[in-house]
Amino acid sequence: YEKAIALYEPALTGVFNESEDVIHNLIKAYHQMGRYDDIIRIAPRIASTYGFARSKANLSYAIALAEKGKYDEAENEYKKMNLRFVNYESRFYYGDFLLLRNRKPEAAEIFNSIIEEGQHLTGHEKSDAKIWIDKARQEVYRNNLNFGKTS
Repeated sequence: YEKAIALYEPALTGVFNESEDVIHNLIKAYHQMGRYDDIIRIAPRIASTYGFARSKANLSYAIALAEKGKYDEAENEYKKMNLRFVNYESRFYYGDFLLLRNRKPEAAEIFNSIIEEGQHLTGHEKSDAKIWIDKARQEVYRNNLNFGKTS
């Protein structure tokens, strides 16, 4: 990832200054290296572009904000990704974020909705979401978050 960063950073000058692809890839590399300040610095350049709210780059941005103690901003980004029947990975991390903030009822709602939605997915959709459905089920069990819902 260090090599990728060394290639992408110089590309942010000149013609590729606002390139969504370059910035997405740079955010991915920064995330892998734990360079959260750098993610926070460049993500706003593409935050208003179509599809950013549902992208892995936005998940990395939300995680970076939380890691740097910018909890309100992180939650705003997580909320943008919290849509039914999509973004299972992002929604799982949002639930985890809420647990860390001692907001169990809200975390339970997210984890239980992921599990419930999983029952309605087609085979291909379910295979893509399975890891996150399973992780949500583990969090519900580990933290006693079932609050009367069936899974």
